[in-house]
Amino acid sequence: MCKKDKKPANKLPTWQTESYRAGSLAGIMDGADVTTFNHEPRELLTGVCQKLREPWMVSDFSDVTEVAGLPEGEKGRQKVVAAKVLKFALEGRCLSNEECSTDNGTTVPNAMRGAAKWILATAQTKYPVPASFRPASGNIHASTLAALTETVFEGLLASAFKERKAKLSLDGFVGITLKMKFSNWTARDPEASASSYPVRMFNQDAAKAQMIKVVDFLKFDAGEVRLHLSTYLYLSAAGAASDYTHRSGLFLNMDMWALAFMRRPRMVELQDEGGGPRGFADLIGTLKCFNPLGQIKVESSS
Repeated sequence: MCKKDKKPANKLPTWQTESYRAGSLAGIMDGADVTTFNHEPRELLTGVCQKLREPWMVSDFSDVTEVAGLPEGEKGRQKVVAAKVLKFALEGRCLSNEECSTDNGTTVPNAMRGAAKWILATAQTKYPVPASFRPASGNIHASTLAALTETVFEGLLASAFKERKAKLSLDGFVGITLKMKFSNWTARDPEASASSYPVRMFNQDAAKAQMIKVVDFLKFDAGEVRLHLSTYLYLSAAGAASDYTHRSGLFLNMDMWALAFMRRPRMVELQDEGGGPRGFADLIGTLKCFNPLGQIKVESSS
């Protein structure tokens, strides 16, 4: 879903972002000269290109195993697996809360900033987003999932609407527990009372013997949100799920994001030194956020 931007010229790509000041609503006296002037500066955002790599190998005995549909047998299968895992790793990094870093020559590699770290009300550690382009704290739910009511979520959207100055159209990448929270809003209203009375009624064809309680689209006064389930949110640097993975969500304006590749995904075979064929899949790229304003996140670990 993320558009592809032009190839970065170096490992620290930069891009400009801008906003618009409020215009004066006052009238002008007839014959009055221009005595004051305005200038709206642009701000510079910086990213870091990261290398991701997924190695693969096949033992001699596995190499002679035939795999249906793959001419290269087990080696072909391992290549396919490595390519898929690399893609999943890229998605995980993009949806992570990891900060960017630059290679220090010893222990710290080049690494891109994850989307959750772009949507931050405070300054990032490295290459911080200028203060005027940081989302308000009202765009971020950092409490428990139980505290995320319809009213609270509407408040997040309203805060983002005020920044965007237009109706929102967001894609929400959400964990399964958060997704079920949204779907549960169709069944009862926990804000009504402790007993959570039903607040909505639906017609259902009983002959089909189906119960459907799924919400994939939310529409509020402030904007619309399309929901997409993901298991790649808030992963650790090692790729493992965290307490936030299934309870959190990033609600993004996809027009404001792009992937930029210095090296697009490729497959490389290495020399067989006696143990069997081996190689790796890799890429070099970064996630660009053109403007963090008008986007929200739910960051819950319980």
